[in-house]
Amino acid sequence: MDKTCPYCGGEMLPGYMQSRDGVCWSTKKKLVPALPGLAKDELYLSDSSAAIEAYNCPKCRAILISYKDYPYDHPIFHLDNK
Repeated sequence: MDKTCPYCGGEMLPGYMQSRDGVCWSTKKKLVPALPGLAKDELYLSDSSAAIEAYNCPKCRAILISYKDYPYDHPIFHLDNK
């Protein structure tokens, strides 16, 4: 992934997003996320006790995560095919 911040053009710091219970992106805010693969509006980037590569822009306070190597064919990848 490019280490240049898309917002300010500054250099981003490489690192990891980590969580004991996994990392999930969702189109809706939920009290309790669904189990991986059950919700069509959720994308699990890692399972429990895992870390995913991420880049942090300290100036913009933005964190970017690439999931181009995500191993699963999830419905969220096909939003443009509706």
